[in-house]
Amino acid sequence: MRIQLVSLHETALRGAFFSECLATDLHAPVPSAPRSSSRDVRIERARLGLAWFGLVETYEARMRSMHINGSKLDFVNLRNAALTDVLLSNCIIGELDLGSVTVQ
Repeated sequence: MRIQLVSLHETALRGAFFSECLATDLHAPVPSAPRSSSRDVRIERARLGLAWFGLVETYEARMRSMHINGSKLDFVNLRNAALTDVLLSNCIIGELDLGSVTVQ
């Protein structure tokens, strides 16, 4: 699936599952996807969490084979998440919470 030029302002994606996706030019000022799962996902040129106190809520998420490239992330909450083969490249990250995260 290819997602392009999408705005996800305050969209709740709790428990969502994403598989084999490419998202480009994604804009989500207050994205929320706690307890979500993803596999084989690539995100390019995204602007996530840019609102005042912008927060990317992905706590307790399960991410496998994910690549985020050329994106700006304000505050990312990955507390208690499980990350396998996750790559962040050419990204600007304001603050990152990795409390109790599992990385492989």
